[in-house]
Amino acid sequence: MKKIVQTGPEDGGVHLEMAYTLSDVYIQRLEELSEVIQVEHLLQDALCAFTERVQRAKTSSLSPIIVKCQRYIIQHVYDELSLERIAHYIKLSSSYVSILFKSETGITINEAIQRARIEEAESLLLLSSHPIAVISAWLHFTDQSHFTKVFKKHTGLTPKQYRQSIRTK
Repeated sequence: MKKIVQTGPEDGGVHLEMAYTLSDVYIQRLEELSEVIQVEHLLQDALCAFTERVQRAKTSSLSPIIVKCQRYIIQHVYDELSLERIAHYIKLSSSYVSILFKSETGITINEAIQRARIEEAESLLLLSSHPIAVISAWLHFTDQSHFTKVFKKHTGLTPKQYRQSIRTK
């Protein structure tokens, strides 16, 4: 029987590290702005980003083990991640975690890691001026070409196109 994970009102359902990272990125972006309209747009973007993450966390009906896996991935998105490392953290076998993760989420742990890294890349492209190659390296893609291919697969745009489309809105 699957246990539904409820998040308490004290944390809003968003993991603290994710909330802090997101707020830091928005604060850095805010410091670059000089016009009120730009600040208003940034505020709207920030509210939407936080609301979306809270909504996703609150509607989760995953087991505590899988929630723990997902939180570990989010907390360590800038680290080397693997099924083995996550299973070691959860203190369960890799094969059991792999099967459970796939059955509950419909995707593999590696796909979840890739999605988390692409979501983080989207935030960095939107809110920072760091070069694409630097973002790619931070998120442990083998090279910028691989990063671009994976990013386009998930978003439909290259990182450069994504950044340009966001900046022209």
